[in-house]
Order: sequence, then C-alpha cells, then structure tokens
Amino acid sequence: MRKLLVIINPCANMGRGEKRGRWLLSSLQRAGLEFDAFFTTAPGDAERVAAQHAGFPDTIVAVGGDGTVYEVINGIMQRKERPVLAILPAGRANDIAVHIGLGRGRNKAWRALREGDVSNVDLIRFNDRYAGNVVSVGYDALIQRKAEDFGRLYLMRYAVEALLLIFKGMARICLRIEYAGGVWEGPFTMALVGHTSKYARYVRICPGLRIDGGRMKIACYRPVGKPLALTALYASTFGLAGLLPHALMAETPWVEIFSKSRTLAQSDGELFDLEPGDSIRLELAKGVLRVKTLGRGSR
Repeated sequence: MRKLLVIINPCANMGRGEKRGRWLLSSLQRAGLEFDAFFTTAPGDAERVAAQHAGFPDTIVAVGGDGTVYEVINGIMQRKERPVLAILPAGRANDIAVHIGLGRGRNKAWRALREGDVSNVDLIRFNDRYAGNVVSVGYDALIQRKAEDFGRLYLMRYAVEALLLIFKGMARICLRIEYAGGVWEGPFTMALVGHTSKYARYVRICPGLRIDGGRMKIACYRPVGKPLALTALYASTFGLAGLLPHALMAETPWVEIFSKSRTLAQSDGELFDLEPGDSIRLELAKGVLRVKTLGRGSR
C-alpha cells in the first residue's frame, strides 16, 4: 500500500465509529504506514472526500456502518482510477463487511488491511448510483425510516416496526416492474433487488447469492392478509419467504421499476423518495469494485 485514505464516521453506532477510527489511526502509526484521515461531520462527506481527495490513495478505508460504506463506494466509483476499498466495521448491521468475509469485529478487518488479498465484487448500479447489498421499495424502506433514530436499539426497533406495520395495515404501492423475463404490474407491498444472501443482519430474501457471484434477483410481494404477511416476515429470517404464494421472484441481470404512487425506497439503508412517474433502472455491475479481504480459508 503506497498510501491510505481513512474516512471515519465518528457518529456510527453511537460513537463506536470514533473509537474504532482512533484505534485504527494509532495502529497505522505504529505500523509505520502513510495515511491521510478525515472525520465526517454531515451526510455526503464520505462520498465527497472519497471522490475528490487529491492525494491519489491506492486504498480507501471506510470506518463506520453500511451507510458510510455506501457513500465511500459511490465516491470511489466516481474516480477515473478507482482505489481499493477496505472496511473497518463500526455500524449496527455491517452487512457488506460480513459479505466480504470480515465479520463485524476489528481483528479480521485489520488483518485484511495489512496482509489480505484484493478481490473483485459486484455492485448494483441504479440510475447514477451504486449499492453494495440491496435496493428496495416500499415496506422495507418504511421500516428503515421508523427505526433509524434508535441508536443501539436499532435492530430491536427494526423488528418491532416490522410487526407494527403489518398490524396497522401495510401500505400498497402501485408499480410496474420490467425485468429480463417479463413484466409484473399492480399493487405490491415491497419490491427488492439484491445480489447478496442477506441484509439488515438477519433478513434473507435472496438466499444462495454471493457478493462476488455474478447473480442478482428481484423479489416482489403482493398485498395479503395479516396472517400470511406475518408468516412471510418469519420465513424471511430463514430464506423461505420466496416460497410463499404472494411472492414473485426471478433471477435477472437488470430490472426497471416504475412507480405509479408516492413511496419510499432505500439502498443499503440510505433512504430516498419515489414520486409518481419516477423510475429506477437497476443492473448488476459484475466485478467493478476491488476490496481488501481475507482468503476464503481464513474467513
């Protein structure tokens, strides 16, 4: 490594980002490695610094959760010569770190940074953005919005809000979904596009997929009564929700989602609005991101 750029979100997971970030900086100093460090202060900072930093680092280390990693990925993808991404997980779910074999602790991440391999992984390209894990519309994004301000209780609150939305009545969204195998249209409660086996730590909508596997799936859910909706929620933790009668699932290299009603969407936990008439074009971008990871035998 010629030079590192370390981007730290000090607010990640109620301050864990700052603690792990300062631990990393001390470790890098002791190891005699050259680096620049930046602490974010507002949303968008990580992406801007990753895209515009003038030091031409060959590796950018994201210290934070999936939201921080999402920003850094999008910053890297704006550069003509793209640095390698390294992750020191410090968030609540840390899904992307898990998918590349680092787990949620700091020891494997440090080993990968110092002596690990560089591997190529896939991303989901949607419009002019990139997601490292999933993009979803509807129910899942609504849960995210309600749970995101609960700090260390986030995962518990996520589960509670998932149940509350079912009992209150899940919002119907009108979508037209075009993909390589055909068209789905009508009312849905959620549409999700993913290329990994799970997200939000426990949710397995697309089991069997890998971040470097070159495959992507679309999963959509029709409105149903509360008993079947609760069954789907429970089944999603075991990777079985795609077997239910109201689920539509297909493997596809591209998807285009047309929204006919106002709704909420999320990409790797980052929320954005969809207005009537808006559309999202999603494609699997194979092997476009280089990441520091450990060999499969060390994971």
